[in-house]
Amino acid sequence: KTRGFPLKEVPDYYTLQLETYTLLLQKNGFPPADQAFLLFYYPKEFAEDGKVEFNHKLISVTVDSKHAERVFGEAIKLVQGERPAAAKDCGFCTWKELG
Repeated sequence: KTRGFPLKEVPDYYTLQLETYTLLLQKNGFPPADQAFLLFYYPKEFAEDGKVEFNHKLISVTVDSKHAERVFGEAIKLVQGERPAAAKDCGFCTWKELG
C-alpha cells in the first residue's frame, strides 16, 4: 500500500480485505492464519531530478476469517432481500432511477 503520509492505524477496510483473503485461502485448503501483514510505503524525500525516496513500515494485523464469513453472509441476505425504497437525498438512487 502507498500513502502520502505515515500510517497511524490500520483502517478497518484493510483488515476486512485481509480477512477475506484469509477466508479464501482457507476455503481452498490452506491452513488458517490469525495474522496478516501490510507493507506501507510513504514518501521520505523528493529529489530535484524527480526521484522519490520512500520510507516503509511493516504492520502485523490480527485477522479473523469468521468475521469475513459473517460479512459475506450479511451481503447475501441483503442481495436476496427486498429492494429498499430509494432515498430522496441519495445521488446514486436518483441516478439509478434515471438510467
